[in-house]
Amino acid sequence: MFPNRLTGPNAPQSAANTLNSSDWSKEVSDSIAALPPNLLQLFGSLPEEPPSAKTNPDEAFDLHCLLCLLDPPLGNRWHWRDTRKVLRSLNIILESRRRASDIFFDQSRETGSCKPRFRTLCFWLYAEPSRLRPRLDSRVDEMIRKGLLDEIRSLRATAEAGRKKNATNEISQADFTLGIYQSIGYKEFDAYLTSPTDLLFREAVDLMKLSTRQYAKKQISWMRNKLLPAVLQANAEELTTPLYLLDATDLEEDWVFNVSEPGVKIMEDFLDYKQLPEPNSLSENAAKMLRIDQKDTDPTSVLKAQRKIICPVCTLQVDRPVMIEGGDSWMAHQKTRIHKKLAAKANIE
Repeated sequence: MFPNRLTGPNAPQSAANTLNSSDWSKEVSDSIAALPPNLLQLFGSLPEEPPSAKTNPDEAFDLHCLLCLLDPPLGNRWHWRDTRKVLRSLNIILESRRRASDIFFDQSRETGSCKPRFRTLCFWLYAEPSRLRPRLDSRVDEMIRKGLLDEIRSLRATAEAGRKKNATNEISQADFTLGIYQSIGYKEFDAYLTSPTDLLFREAVDLMKLSTRQYAKKQISWMRNKLLPAVLQANAEELTTPLYLLDATDLEEDWVFNVSEPGVKIMEDFLDYKQLPEPNSLSENAAKMLRIDQKDTDPTSVLKAQRKIICPVCTLQVDRPVMIEGGDSWMAHQKTRIHKKLAAKANIE
């Protein structure tokens, strides 16, 4: 099923000898010894490319099970459908003879503080979501007017030409979790470009606008949950990385007053080592969006905090588990309609 990477005429030794060699770390060696035969064979012949969780869910789930047995901290971090990261983690184990999480922990101890090497000035251009949404929608319309569909058609042709054909000589179905297929606009227009109708075109446009708004929301979450905590830690002892939110909610004349003039002034004062204003003082949105709870940015803590939890209520097949990230995502999942419906059904039965 998988091409063998450890055996064959060019391999220096057999897969069995490789897996039984003495240069593995004790943790990995003990884990290998406890592997069931099918996963031991899989580890000795990892695939060159990650299988599609959509078209080959059994292969994807087996890879994840293998990683969970060899490296539980990292196995719990990735979703079983995220086959690229799962396979990459397994390859790190295979190449380094150590758990990938142990390497990750060692690197985090070596790097220590996230303090930058040089003084760094950061600007965050922010607009209130209610005002940003129509701009994003207009941007999608403008992209379509300027030839987005021609670009997507070209990408589709390139991708289909490079994909291998299956046994029936038909091009395999695209997996929108891989490579080019993840691009906003590509998957949304797939149905329309396959079978063009006015209805499918309108649906594709609406889906692309929705995906664009969701991406903008994720960007804000990343700023508040990832970048701001790192900036706070970098500035704990000395202000080396000031970050300012410039309010771009109102454009035209307000752009000069709210964005360009304060941005230029702050940059000049930063370069001249002059006193800088308090970031929270620039605007109401700056005071609101820059106010966050202190979070642990240590990579090992982040790895533990982002572990996936299997929802026993929503999991209907043990080899197709519903996995949710812990913390806020897990709490939000428990409030979803489908979870509540399945939980109520389980209680009744």
